[in-house]
Amino acid sequence: MASLPALYFDIDGVLAFQPEGSVLAVNGRFGTSYLVAEATTYPWAATIPQVQQDWLEASKAVVCANLAPDTIAIATVRKAVKAGYPVTVITERDPSLAKLTAAWLAYFQVPYDNLALPGKGMKGERIAAGGGKAILIDDSPANEPIASSDVQVWVPPRPWTPAGDPPAGVWRFSSWRDVRKKLGLLRLVPWQLRRPAGRRRPLLWRGGGTQFPEPGVVHGDEPHGVPVVALHRPLVRDHPGTRDHEGDHRRGLPPLAWLELRLRALGESGVDPVHGDPGRRPLVRACQLLTEHDRLTRAGPFRLPSLPASHPVPGAAGGRVHC
Repeated sequence: MASLPALYFDIDGVLAFQPEGSVLAVNGRFGTSYLVAEATTYPWAATIPQVQQDWLEASKAVVCANLAPDTIAIATVRKAVKAGYPVTVITERDPSLAKLTAAWLAYFQVPYDNLALPGKGMKGERIAAGGGKAILIDDSPANEPIASSDVQVWVPPRPWTPAGDPPAGVWRFSSWRDVRKKLGLLRLVPWQLRRPAGRRRPLLWRGGGTQFPEPGVVHGDEPHGVPVVALHRPLVRDHPGTRDHEGDHRRGLPPLAWLELRLRALGESGVDPVHGDPGRRPLVRACQLLTEHDRLTRAGPFRLPSLPASHPVPGAAGGRVHC
């Protein structure tokens, strides 16, 4: 099994919103109105008047200590460490800020194996000294030339990111989800449901037959008035525990869908398709199934289509069963 490449995460502009913090600090001190979106030159501080540069340099410890974290980037670091990637946090900050930087990382719970402050322009040498395959995630255009046959440079989207095609070995990604996907950090699930904006949580699909719904297709409103939208076909056709008392497969339906089909059959015929018990049993079985349904969905009471006249539900004219 091939070993995982070493990951090197920059701090300023990657794990922390450093340019944003610097812009806000200068605007607050000098009453200016600089915008990060207009910062097309890196580093941004080189484009402001010298007096502002001097003040920002003198205040760098305070600014660095109060930078806001990029929580999505930090979540990616946590997933990488958990997956076994060797992670180094690397920054070109002055070595005098080493303790402050370590304290910031600890405060925002950023895990890592090593912390490196090699100095300005020394990231390439530090990564080469580590040997083996490596990936540097850095927002500085000046570090794109570090890319080589053994080192990849991944660049987040920033206003100062160069236009045009990236050099060989450089990947300019559009979101941290793309990074997690490329590192194999996305958790695969059998199937998912999309929650429509402003609506309650959708229920699982309850169609009949052996075919699951096409991804992205709305399959009507279910008892709670929530449209069911299937995004992916199930990866597993026969879910664990989906056999009835005769040993037949339940057509690959997940437990909740099979449970709801049983409830529907019970309401229409008064007979549970699994147990087939008439008389007073349908109401008892409905209560048992509804309890299990609520446990699975946390969606509250389930509205039965309609119980047979021979099996009325006291105090539930609309078919709502209270157990």
